[in-house]
Amino acid sequence: MMTRTMISAVPQNDAELVAASLSGNRDAFGQIVSRYQSLVCSLAYSATGSLSQSEDLAQDTFVKAFRSLHTYDATRKFASWLLTIAHHTAIDEVRKHSIDAGELDPQMPDRTQPSPHQSAERAELSTVLRTAIGRLRGHPVVAFATD
Repeated sequence: MMTRTMISAVPQNDAELVAASLSGNRDAFGQIVSRYQSLVCSLAYSATGSLSQSEDLAQDTFVKAFRSLHTYDATRKFASWLLTIAHHTAIDEVRKHSIDAGELDPQMPDRTQPSPHQSAERAELSTVLRTAIGRLRGHPVVAFATD
């Protein structure tokens, strides 16, 4: 009697999904997006305080990640790599809006030093990122002093 073993055609872990994406499987990248969309949106929301802006930042993050998949090191956690992209995307957006606001207000203080508000936003974003990465790694959050 012959038995058949079904092998899942759908990759389950992140490294398999990345490899499938790099091979042209768009559904695999869709699974990555589904898996991490809430986490990336949460990080973006904490940086912006705006739901619509956080959704835009999440989309930008996934576009950047897709374009950079070939740089992903499969020996490292995919979530950490993706959250780093999300963190940089959010910081760039916060900076862009800070600069735009300064161009509208000539009375704004020197932009070479972050304002107290910007420093607080960066500290909060860093805390959220460390918390999210700590949860993924199963480690408690470690507080670091920020500048």
